Amino acid sequence: MNTAAIAETGYKTLPLSMLDESSTNPRRTFEPTKLVELARLDRRVSEEQFQRFLLEVYHHRPSSEGKLSLKERWEQDGFLPRMPDNVEN
Repeated sequence: MNTAAIAETGYKTLPLSMLDESSTNPRRTFEPTKLVELARLDRRVSEEQFQRFLLEVYHHRPSSEGKLSLKERWEQDGFLPRMPDNVEN
């Protein structure tokens, strides 16, 4: 395969017939039950990472409206989240 021509012009759509299987790929078969388990694990890990980001990073950043973080604003008396003018917004 002429990779130099591909690198010059960016991404290309290639027919599958041009692709060769890697000799270093250890997987030969994929068990459907194992794929489902892997998908569940990926989702759980993603949810855990998102929750960690939300609770440990996002809520501690200073807000764009002031110097207080969202967590600090929430803990102050009188904090009300921004609400739409009506339920259709």
